[in-house]
Amino acid sequence: MKKENKYKKLKQDTMQLHKLELERKMELQKKSEINEGYREYKRISFFQWWDWLIIILLPWAIFGIILGIGFAIDNVKFMEYVLLLTGLAIIFCWIILSWRNNKSSAEYYNDSRKRYSKIYDAEHAMDRKIRIMTLTTGIIVALSSLIVFFAM
Repeated sequence: MKKENKYKKLKQDTMQLHKLELERKMELQKKSEINEGYREYKRISFFQWWDWLIIILLPWAIFGIILGIGFAIDNVKFMEYVLLLTGLAIIFCWIILSWRNNKSSAEYYNDSRKRYSKIYDAEHAMDRKIRIMTLTTGIIVALSSLIVFFAM
């Protein structure tokens, strides 16, 4: 009976070692996947020159369209208010996009307390880039409306 217990104990020890080795391998693989996902996330969320061009040209296009409409109906005050409302609408879109991102993070982690945690994948990297572009455009449009308001 003692011999049988020794073999049983030896078998349990080898199974435990095998289980620990598998856990270490899986942990290493998980870390490499996270690092790879993080690199991809950083690569996609990095702003290229055309992203900055969009951030600069989009407010100018909005400003030009509203300026044209304001001069077409010959009401400059209309232009100021519409420009401010457009900037606030863009900032409101940024709030909605951020809320959607937080909701998807909470669903991903299956924990509402982790809704502000980042998810390192390509989709969330692109969402982050779009949110930053939206917020920057909204702030530029809203500030330009204030400049027009005080200049005219």
